[in-house]
Amino acid sequence: MIDLNRVVAYYVGLFLRIFSGLLLIPVGVGLFLGESFVYLEGFIIAAFVAILSGVFLIFGKKKEPDAVEGMISAVIGWICAVGISSIPFMHIMGWGFVDAFFESMSGFTTTGMSLMVSVEGVPHSLIFWRAFIQWMGGLGILTFFVAVIVKVGGAVTSLATAEADKTDSGNIRPSMLNSIKSLWYVYIVFTFIQMVLLYMGGLSIFESMNYALTTLPTGGFSHTVGGVAGFDSLFVTGVFAVFMFFGGTNFLLLHQLLKGNLKDIINDFEFKLYLKVILVVFAVVSLDLFLSSGESFLSALGDSIFQTVSVASSTGFELRSLSSFPEVSRMLLMGLMFVGGCLGSTTGGVKMYRFGILLKIVWREVKSFTLPRNALNFISEGGKKLSEDVVYRIVAIFFLWFAMVFLAGLFTVMFSDLGILASVQGIISSMGTMGPLLVSQETLVALPSSVKVIWSFVMLAGRLELLPLLVFLNVEIFKRFS
Repeated sequence: MIDLNRVVAYYVGLFLRIFSGLLLIPVGVGLFLGESFVYLEGFIIAAFVAILSGVFLIFGKKKEPDAVEGMISAVIGWICAVGISSIPFMHIMGWGFVDAFFESMSGFTTTGMSLMVSVEGVPHSLIFWRAFIQWMGGLGILTFFVAVIVKVGGAVTSLATAEADKTDSGNIRPSMLNSIKSLWYVYIVFTFIQMVLLYMGGLSIFESMNYALTTLPTGGFSHTVGGVAGFDSLFVTGVFAVFMFFGGTNFLLLHQLLKGNLKDIINDFEFKLYLKVILVVFAVVSLDLFLSSGESFLSALGDSIFQTVSVASSTGFELRSLSSFPEVSRMLLMGLMFVGGCLGSTTGGVKMYRFGILLKIVWREVKSFTLPRNALNFISEGGKKLSEDVVYRIVAIFFLWFAMVFLAGLFTVMFSDLGILASVQGIISSMGTMGPLLVSQETLVALPSSVKVIWSFVMLAGRLELLPLLVFLNVEIFKRFS
């Protein structure tokens, strides 16, 4: 029997060997832009560490991983990528490992919280790397390698499962490998389209590329003074809003859109709920902003739709500070932040699909009071009955979300000077990969190292949707490492 540690070592080692090549891309960007080699040494060192670690794990054994092996490979692969990607931040910014790890984790998990107070004077290679790691992390750094290097079979299913149900979209595509390829096809095409549109809107090629790399992944890292609001262009703002909306949509549905097939989109339960929730929140926030702030109705509409889509997609771009919105709007947007976008997208939160099923569960309990004792009262979606296993898993994820927010919030209160509300807001932002909307950058920078580590792993938990991390709490699984 092949030990679990050898199987995990094989896939993590293979991933790191390929990942080392990606670390050389910013070196090419820096050389093309004429940067000093001193700035590029950090990426070369990181690439060397990655390839050396991958070679060290050569003792691994190739075998189609089961669900446990796939989940452990995914978690370890993420942590290794984040840790190695911290090296350029340490080398260029002069940060300690914890701060660099926090920034790197925020990038890979597309959270968008940044300790970089100012981007002025920061080398273009590092600015590009911040954007690129968000783009890689958007669909999950491991799904890309699964699609490229693993044959159809248990390996694909197991590793993709560990990547948080990103291919869970009904029966649009029967093959898991084909689904992953479709996701990346949409990802690349839409990223390129946005880059072209931003360039047409007056942004430089470098600005267009970096913002395109952070919008569709719903990451939200900015690299210009004033962020998105600094462009002061209705066209550019519209492009960002549209592609943030796309980023919150199931990419397999976008694949159907590219093929001209609108039927699957129109009939999709989750997309219809996603659209309805956005429209309702947008309408309420617009009215609240118009009545409370005294600004023009058109201005209120523009700010409201942008902020609503930004929060629903967990991107975190702002035209104006969320703290400037009336309290009713802030409360509503916080609720939307908790829910997030669609499965099969790059968003955080518990996801619209699960939110919709939870509503159906509540409605089922309400109906049960008026139905005969022996009446069938099951939950269906798309005309099909959902198995109890699916329902239980959704309820479990929902409960774990609240449990993680409470526990991480408790640790934050214990080890920092933040109050209860600020701690919970920070954890929700981290868990939902939302970014800094509820937390000021000054607060982030001042956090103790212990809290930054906690928030970093909260980001990872939110990105992987908790279940893969819970594998490490199972004592029986650790016995398989013997």
